[in-house]
Amino acid sequence: MVKKRSKRNGLRFLYAFLLVLAALPLLALALLNPRQEELQIQSGDISLGATLTLPRFGGRHPVVVILHGSGDDGRDNRYYSYLVRALTISGVAVLLYDKRGCGASGGDWRSSPFRSLTDDALAAIAAMKLHPGIDPARIGLWGCSEGGAVAVWAASESPDVSFLVMQSTPGVSFSQQNLFQTQTASLAAGLTGEDLERRLGLQRLMHDVARSGRGWEEYSALLEQSQGEAWRADISGTLARDDYWWSWYGSKLDFNPADKLALVKVPVRAVWGENDNLVPVGESENALQQAAARADNPRFVSKVYPHADHSLLTPEGHMPQLWETAKWIRTCCSGSR
Repeated sequence: MVKKRSKRNGLRFLYAFLLVLAALPLLALALLNPRQEELQIQSGDISLGATLTLPRFGGRHPVVVILHGSGDDGRDNRYYSYLVRALTISGVAVLLYDKRGCGASGGDWRSSPFRSLTDDALAAIAAMKLHPGIDPARIGLWGCSEGGAVAVWAASESPDVSFLVMQSTPGVSFSQQNLFQTQTASLAAGLTGEDLERRLGLQRLMHDVARSGRGWEEYSALLEQSQGEAWRADISGTLARDDYWWSWYGSKLDFNPADKLALVKVPVRAVWGENDNLVPVGESENALQQAAARADNPRFVSKVYPHADHSLLTPEGHMPQLWETAKWIRTCCSGSR
């Protein structure tokens, strides 16, 4: 009888062990699968639709507020889902809201200068500071492209920002960045010499119109006279005088993120892709390094990823910076400010 009972006990133990073993993947999935809360964040008279994604386990978590790139951008941008996944798996909550005029957010980004977008970021920080699932001492910003300019402005004003990620952010003025972008596209289209100079000249003229409203007649006449010329190949036509672009772009042309970085003391990580054709990477990295030195901030780090583009994607579809940045954020959140 003792032998049979011992054998039955052994089988029960084996069955129990196998059940636990089979349940481990489901348990791991449950722990890694984040939970979400839908929020409305008030920024002045604008309401912003937002999603807060929290790690499955309880407690008060560090949080990253993601700030958008240029143009029409909101929570449905698939790119942000990769950031959310990597960060929540790492134990970091993520707040992602729709830009003004996008998704469930009021207002209109077309009539919103960086000052207004920065106020939205500050409102998001304030909301996270009061959330019961968030550690108010560990609130960070992750700005993508133009969002990096908004992020560094917010970080320069808010004492509640404890770390900052600037992804594919220019370290020069937006007028300089736009000229670089135009030159890169023109060279790719085969423009050289006088044709290239004429194309860049038109871009500078557009900047003058956007800044002051003056030069409209010259701009329109130049486009009319240049119909059919090679340097006009990438220009669809004349923007209407009342097009939103003129005031929208004029409001940000001379903003330089490096000026705001010189005021930031918290840990900063700036990353770019080597093959970014929208931002002058070498010039931007050098300018931001100098700005961090002016701020006497030894916690500034930067990295350029080989073969990656403006979105930090390689030709193979890899995002090498994603997990490295998530690891850097964990390190920031585990240390003291």
